[in-house]
Amino acid sequence: MKEQLLEKMKFNSQNYNLDEIKWLINNRGHPNSEIRDKLIYRTFVRGMAKELFSIDQIRYMIDQLLEKDFILFEIDKKGEATLKRSFSLLLLSLIVTYDNEKGSIYYKLLDKEAFKKIENDTLTYFYKELDFSGYADRFGWVHTFVHAADLMVAIVKHPLFNKTNL
Repeated sequence: MKEQLLEKMKFNSQNYNLDEIKWLINNRGHPNSEIRDKLIYRTFVRGMAKELFSIDQIRYMIDQLLEKDFILFEIDKKGEATLKRSFSLLLLSLIVTYDNEKGSIYYKLLDKEAFKKIENDTLTYFYKELDFSGYADRFGWVHTFVHAADLMVAIVKHPLFNKTNL
């Protein structure tokens, strides 16, 4: 799958299938920084910026991230579990940002319930996260709280955010 996705990046392919989306989500916190940062995260950024993912694919991503509580995934553990949480936060940051961008096809895909879950889980994350890694020799850049802050900024800018919670 890695090679297949690298080819798509190389040739600006605009079609992603469900198996590729599943692989990207399941490997979002891959321990190899080359795969995690340069393939998976770049695919998500490029895919959303250029609207290469279908609306159904983005809905699938949202459902997977929220149903499986990826923000709080094994919150009491460090290492690879931290990577999965951190990069779930980063992916959700992209989703919340584009959900609030009027020119995007992803505008207003999040319903109030999903947004509230993201908001509540992110706040819970700040209270419960024990791994404050910025850089780890084994994994490269982890950025636990940086990615949480990215998501929190997107949440606070979103019209569904209840300003009294500020």
